Amino acid sequence: MLSFKQLIFCVFACLLLTPAHAFTLDFYAQIRAQIAAGELESAESQLEKTFLSAPTDTALSDKIALLDTLADVQKTMEKQGDVGDTLSNKAALSARAFGPTHPDLGPVYAAAGRAYLKAGQSDRAVETLSAALQIDQRYLPCTSQALAKLYTDLAQAHENTGEKEAAAEAKALTNPELRCANSTPTRGLTKSDPTAPFALIKTLYATTRHPTGSAHANDYFGAGRGELTYGEVEVSIPRDHKPGNIEAPSLLSFQWAENPDLHVVLMDVSPMSETAFFERVGETLSPDGMDEIFVFIHGFNVSFARAAKRTAQMVFDLNFTGVPIFYSWPSAGQTSAYLADAASVQVSARHLADFLDDLVQRSNSKRIHIVAHSMGNRALTDALEFYALRHPEARDHFDQIIFAAPDVDSELFVYQTKAFKQLARRMTLYTSDADLALSTSLHLHGNPRAGLAEDTPLVSEAFDTIDMSVVGEGLLNHSYFAADSSALSDVLWLFWRNPPPASRCGMVEEIGEARPYYIYVPENCESNVLLSALTLARLGAEQAMERLEDKVSEARATPDITLSGQLQTELEQVRAVLRQLISR
Repeated sequence: MLSFKQLIFCVFACLLLTPAHAFTLDFYAQIRAQIAAGELESAESQLEKTFLSAPTDTALSDKIALLDTLADVQKTMEKQGDVGDTLSNKAALSARAFGPTHPDLGPVYAAAGRAYLKAGQSDRAVETLSAALQIDQRYLPCTSQALAKLYTDLAQAHENTGEKEAAAEAKALTNPELRCANSTPTRGLTKSDPTAPFALIKTLYATTRHPTGSAHANDYFGAGRGELTYGEVEVSIPRDHKPGNIEAPSLLSFQWAENPDLHVVLMDVSPMSETAFFERVGETLSPDGMDEIFVFIHGFNVSFARAAKRTAQMVFDLNFTGVPIFYSWPSAGQTSAYLADAASVQVSARHLADFLDDLVQRSNSKRIHIVAHSMGNRALTDALEFYALRHPEARDHFDQIIFAAPDVDSELFVYQTKAFKQLARRMTLYTSDADLALSTSLHLHGNPRAGLAEDTPLVSEAFDTIDMSVVGEGLLNHSYFAADSSALSDVLWLFWRNPPPASRCGMVEEIGEARPYYIYVPENCESNVLLSALTLARLGAEQAMERLEDKVSEARATPDITLSGQLQTELEQVRAVLRQLISR
């Protein structure tokens, strides 16, 4: 009989190896053949019949896939009116399943409206573009380019129908200043405001994803490969955020749509030129001594939106005051696309090497930290090897390099890290024996993975090894480095003082066959207290104590916060730990 761990492994392996729509592969092969042969009308007819005759228990994702394919065929046939009808059906289907204000409906209504506009069906265009605006205004900042484009299209639609006054009003609202003046102030302002419903975190990005053409934040970038581009995102963090969490809608709590008051939401994507990007890096570096850059590289099965949310969550939880940047390579964001992701991350390593080179040369930052997760470590290790070859005399160009759960061949990982160990002040490997995602990767590759501590963790003179096996609440225990306050505390401690493992909280030394490694024991640390104290300690002794007292005063002044006995005790603990930290 299979153990629970083996059962979960089998399920996850099936997700990796089974196509997303396995029972329709033959059907889609026939459609592709018809399209290739120029038999577009036949393909359209077959798609329509299949959709209309689909059993009532057909999965929503399969129905939507049929409509998406049908819309693509109709676009090729230049039947824009039919494209609008197909996308309107998709929106109606999704609205019944997820609720009429789900954020993903905005781009669908917008695409339908633009198709109707091209077809000369301006009445339908007004209807669907207005529906898109009603949804997007709930989630996008008033400065969003997506809103500006919607008002531009709506103005054109009203103009076509002879509604001159409505057209002029919509055209005026393409101006962001006017939109913002008329908008309802429902968005949070700053993390320090205790009355704001949510905080807004801005982080820069560099990506090799190709834009989809959608102005909607969640859909701005897809899985297609592109050139290296730059920009900034804005992410909401709810007031009741728990460190390590990426709060999201849940069917269990009957939440259907993203709500920035409750969830971590990607609110806006703002592209910028390469020159503007590096100017922004220079402008943002703090003049008060917090001269730091933090680069995060995501792993397998991560969309651009998910990478942005994870980065913002870490920035918020770490109270990082330097320049946060995430590097997003074109992961498909699907468990079934493991092999495609493996190919994409390898190609993206070349771009990452160029980006890191530019960052060192053009930022003038004294401290650059890098954290890579899972498959993202393949891009990082390759990129750093290229960097070392380009700069053979380079020493300590980076401060902390953290390899979190690397899905990299163990032997290759040791070889590569030895080749570029001189590039960083300290390199740290976080590993675990409870990482089922890496267990699956091990079975797929047949070779040990650097982030999986099956018998004993991987050790080397090039890096410190931390066994985080007891950390992590997720089913796959794969994102423990950012999803647990104790792991976040260790990351923050590294960023702050670069201490060796033996000097950090919770580390128990184990003597391995080759060299020692460390097991993290969270019971030895009050992780939430430590994380709070560390975020304050980085400000400096006097400012740290002042900030703590300010926070206590803010809590007391906020009507819905009660300084309970437990909270009072935790504040006293933070004070005590803070005094110890700043006295070192």
